[in-house]
Formats: sequence, C-alpha cells, structure tokens
Amino acid sequence: MSELELTVEALKRCIPAEVLEKAISQVKNTAPGTEPKPSRTTEQTIEELLLNTGMPTHIKGFRFAVTGIRLILEQPEMADGITKWLYPEIARIHDSTPCRVERGIRHGIEVAWSRGDLNTLYDYFRNTVDENRGKPTNSEFLTRMVYLTRDQQMC
Repeated sequence: MSELELTVEALKRCIPAEVLEKAISQVKNTAPGTEPKPSRTTEQTIEELLLNTGMPTHIKGFRFAVTGIRLILEQPEMADGITKWLYPEIARIHDSTPCRVERGIRHGIEVAWSRGDLNTLYDYFRNTVDENRGKPTNSEFLTRMVYLTRDQQMC
C-alpha cells in the first residue's frame, strides 16, 4: 500500500464517513453523492472569450493569442515584458518569429474589431480602449483577456 493510501485509510478511521464525504465533495465542488461536472479547461475558456470578441480561429493570431494569454496566466511577470519575453516564447512554441507573433496578434485584434459584436467588445473592454484609436494595443488586449479568463474560471 502506498503512503497516500495509508493516509486515506487512517483518515477514514478517524473521521466520520458523512464528514469525510462532505469534505471530498467540497473539494470536488459538487453535492454529496453526485458526480463532478466536467470543468472547462483554461484553454477552452480562453478560446471561447476570443471567439466572443469576433477573432476568427483560422488566423495565426488566434493561436498566438491563446498561447500568450495562457503563458501570462501561468507566469504573470510575462505581461511586464511582452516584446522581451512573451513574443519570443510564443514564437518558440509555434516555430515562428517574435515579429510574426506581434503582427499576428495585432491582425487578430483588427479583425475582431472590424467583425466582432460591439456590445460584447464594450462589455469586455469598457473604458480600457482609447476612443480616438478604437482598438486596444496587443498588451492591453492580452492582459484584459487574462483578467476575463480568471473571472470566467471563478464562476
């Protein structure tokens, strides 16, 4: 028997079954006696948010943006060095160049702003976008999507 299994068995002897079941269900975030709902992955949440902005999946900027948002979620300091750290890492992952990554994400944002639903874009970005310029910068877009992803995962 492994050490983990021994620990579980010891807990079962010390804690009443109904208390243990309730604790396990709270960890699984389900009601006692029910199966846990399959949760969306972080990547699925990011993809859904990007689709809601109007960014099409067939452009490289979509994949670059998904990877960039995921990397910032995993390593928040990446947001402090978009051109120095983030673009080169995305380029390495996708066998591309930092310049192409930057341009791909910018193109994805441009397409989203021209094709996307204005109400959704306003809901997502509100006053973070300059009215004169219209669309957000790559950095503004990616970091805002990071916050939206976190909010979606907490729900």
